Amino acid sequence: MPKMRLTDAAVQRIKAPPGQRVDYFDTLLGHGFALRVSGPTPRGPQGRKSWVVLYRFRGQLKRLTIEPDYPALGLAAAREKAREALRALKDRGEDPAAAKAQVKAAIRQPAPVPIEACGPDIIENVIYEFMRRYMQARKRAPRYIEETRRNFDKHVLSRWRGRLLSSITRRDVIELLDAIADEGKPIAANRVRAALSKLFNRSIQRGIVEASPVAMVERPGAETERERALSDGEIRTVWQAAGKLAYPFGPFFKMALTTAQRRSEVAAMRWADIDLDEQTWTLPAALTKANRAHVVPLSPLAIKILSECPHAGIHVFTTGRRRGPNGGAGDAPISGFSRAKAMLDEEAVKIAEAGEGAPVGPWRLHDLRRTAATVMGRLRIARFVLSRILNHADQSVTGIYDRYEYLDEKRRALDAWGRFLENLTNVPGGNIVPLRREARPANT
Repeated sequence: MPKMRLTDAAVQRIKAPPGQRVDYFDTLLGHGFALRVSGPTPRGPQGRKSWVVLYRFRGQLKRLTIEPDYPALGLAAAREKAREALRALKDRGEDPAAAKAQVKAAIRQPAPVPIEACGPDIIENVIYEFMRRYMQARKRAPRYIEETRRNFDKHVLSRWRGRLLSSITRRDVIELLDAIADEGKPIAANRVRAALSKLFNRSIQRGIVEASPVAMVERPGAETERERALSDGEIRTVWQAAGKLAYPFGPFFKMALTTAQRRSEVAAMRWADIDLDEQTWTLPAALTKANRAHVVPLSPLAIKILSECPHAGIHVFTTGRRRGPNGGAGDAPISGFSRAKAMLDEEAVKIAEAGEGAPVGPWRLHDLRRTAATVMGRLRIARFVLSRILNHADQSVTGIYDRYEYLDEKRRALDAWGRFLENLTNVPGGNIVPLRREARPANT
C-alpha cells in the first residue's frame, strides 16, 4: 500500500501490473483516501482507476467507493467527496458506505408519483406496478429483477419520466434504443428493448394502452450465442492451473467445473447446505438464479475437493470475516473473480509454455459449466437429465406436473463426469506413449 502525494500527473501515470490491484494512499488528505489502480485483465484490457476511502465504523474496517471512476471524476473532485464522507462520519456519526447503499436502494425502488398529481398512467407509476405485480409477485429470478429495474432507472426513466405511457410512440422507442447503442452499448439496448416489450404487453393486458410501440422494432445489437467449451487438453491444463492456486480460488474453480453449477451459486456454497451423509448439496431458492431450490448430488471428486477446504465459517469458499446482520461473527463469500481468473490464466500459460499441458484459448468462467454439460452429453447423458443438473426450467405441460427430482439420474451423470475428470487430469498430457506389440518369434 504505497503512500504519496497524489497529483493529476501522477494519477494519470500510475499503472498496476496485469491482474493485480494496488491502492495509492494520498498523504495530502490522509484519512484513508486512495487511488485504487487495477491492472489489465482479459475482460478489462485497459485496467481501471477508482477512488476509495478506508475508514473504521464502530470498530470495523470499511471501504467507500467514490463514483464515478477516474477520469470521469478528477482528483480534486474526488478529494472533496472524500472530505464530505469523512465529515459525515466524524460530525454526525454516519456510516458513509451505508448511506450510499440506502441512496442506491431508493433509486432502484422509486415510489410511485401521486396519482392526483400526474395521473395513474405516467410511466413511473406503470413501471412501479409492473415491477411489483408482475416481476416480484411472480417470483422472477432476483438477478433478472435487479437487471430489469436498473435498465428502467438508468435508460428509460432518465428520458421519459413524467410522460403518459400512451404518449410514447414507436419513433420514441427507436430513438431511445439508438441513443443507447450509440453510447457503445448495443447489448444494453437489446435488454432495454426486451424490458419495454414486456412492460407494454403487460399494459395492453391491463387496458392501459391499446398497442405496443415496441412491436416491429428490431434489436439494435447482434448477439451470438456462446458456444465455447474447453477441449480435453484445455480442461487438463485449467485443472492443473487451479491446483497451483491457493484456497479459496483453486478449489473454487475445481468445484465449479465438477458440479456444473453457476459461478455465483458455487461462490455462495454454505456448509449448512451440504449433507455429507447423503452426499448432496441443496441450494435454497434464494441463492439460485432460477429462484428454485435445487439438489446437486456430490460426486466422490466433489467430496474430495470439499475435504481439502477449511471448515471454519459459514461459507465453503471465503476470503475473510465480516460482522453478521445481528452483530454476530460471520464470513463473506468470495468475490474478485476477474482477478482470480487472470491468475488462473497466468498459471495456464506457464504450464503450456513448459510443455506440461495444452495451450488454453480465451474463455470465460461460465464456459466451465458449458464444458461440463458438453462432456456429459458425450458420455451419453440424456438431455433432460442435463437440464435437471443445470437447474433449467421445464416450461412444457409435462414439466409443470412432473415434480420428480431425478436425484438418482443426476447422481449417475455427475459421478460419470467426475470419473472422466479424474481420469483426464491424473494422466500427464504429453507423456502418453503407445505400447508396442512385441514381435512374435518366427515358427521354426
